[in-house]
Amino acid sequence: MSGSRHVKVSIGVPVYNGARHIGRALDSLLAQTFPDFELIISDNASTDDTQRICEAYESRDQRVRYIRQKYNMGPLGNFNFVLNQAEGDYFMWAAHDDAWDSQFLETLLKAFTQQEQDIVAIGCEAQYTIDMTKQPFFSEGEAFYDILFESAAERVLYMLKHAYGNLFYSLYKRDCLFLNGVSVLSATARVSLNELPVFIPVALQGNWKILPEVLFYKETTMPTYEQARWEMLGGWLPFGSVRHFLAGIFYGIKYHILTALDLLRAVTGLPLSCSARIKLHLRVLTGLTGHFMRCLLHYKKRRELEQPHE
Repeated sequence: MSGSRHVKVSIGVPVYNGARHIGRALDSLLAQTFPDFELIISDNASTDDTQRICEAYESRDQRVRYIRQKYNMGPLGNFNFVLNQAEGDYFMWAAHDDAWDSQFLETLLKAFTQQEQDIVAIGCEAQYTIDMTKQPFFSEGEAFYDILFESAAERVLYMLKHAYGNLFYSLYKRDCLFLNGVSVLSATARVSLNELPVFIPVALQGNWKILPEVLFYKETTMPTYEQARWEMLGGWLPFGSVRHFLAGIFYGIKYHILTALDLLRAVTGLPLSCSARIKLHLRVLTGLTGHFMRCLLHYKKRRELEQPHE
């Protein structure tokens, strides 16, 4: 869309071998009631039918821009690529196997105009699907419904305590995804694939809000769904997820260590007081250690089940 009219929203869809699901994702995005967006698809050198499917959508809708990479640049590189291609005032990443309510963009953009505080990102509740079948809902975003901070240090600390993976699929003010002209994905120089290091520089710039409505449907597997549900609701980790965790325990140890290193680096570079950074460092270490131990013990304190707002 370079050289054409300015658009309000850019949607970045990184994909690799997504032929099975990408049609559903593109259909739900192109059906948005808010039409002023560009849809950037970056195909990470897929070996399946992804190219043919995406080229068909590109030929039918001028908002779609399909780019096929000559070689696989890895998931992080592909997510970074679509961000750097974006031209809209707002930006969102869209996974190739997810789906969105037709009013997703309209609702989130309206919420931006209604906020008095400095909001840099707005998301909504997600409902998980497995093979496109909806699973029982649980709230992940309740901690971000009405919490607003003026202090950058308080925002970052709160983010470290309450962040969850689907925050990543919020709608962002695009400028807040860059630091001195460098994307937050590049600036955080991550060695893990955890989303938290990306959230930190964004939260530094303003507040993050989650709407209670379910407008987003996250495709996943049963072990991942059970793990995410357990993370929020507590209790005993289901046996299938226990087996999955134990089978990959050495990966789990490595993952927590790499995530800690990423977060410590991200916090160290923040323009905050020394005491604030020390407090954040301690939160990183205690939070990740506690999380790993809860996974190892397969238990965490229960909380009440929330009902969706639809």
